[in-house]
Amino acid sequence: MKLEQIQKAVDDLRRAIELLPANSLESDDAKGKLSDLYLGLTREQRYLDEVDDFARDFLRRDPNSFAGHRLTGDLLFVAAQKAQSSTHPQETKKLLASAIEEYRKANAAKTGQANALASLARTLALTGNYAKPRSATGKP
Repeated sequence: MKLEQIQKAVDDLRRAIELLPANSLESDDAKGKLSDLYLGLTREQRYLDEVDDFARDFLRRDPNSFAGHRLTGDLLFVAAQKAQSSTHPQETKKLLASAIEEYRKANAAKTGQANALASLARTLALTGNYAKPRSATGKP
């Protein structure tokens, strides 16, 4: 990835996922990095479906999974972008609210992670919600 050889990075991460023991920290890390690449580069449904599978697996294994909630928030954000471009304002608002909730759950699971906080801030800004962020306990 650092060499900007994106296709090679995707191929290497996919291979790592195949070879590493299922549900190992290394496999989960590869799934997270592959998901980030997909979310950053494409909106093709088959890739988004793969990210969704990873997120659901993370949450199935741990309902408080940082990666599971962050990726779910990212997928909801993408869905909100699609709804906005197809002029469905109510659906867009609902999806953005759900994304905010997922990012807050991610932050509660692993406080202070830049990628989750940046996504939360971006989503709050889109909704015009500049209220003081809630703590991990949900209290102001």
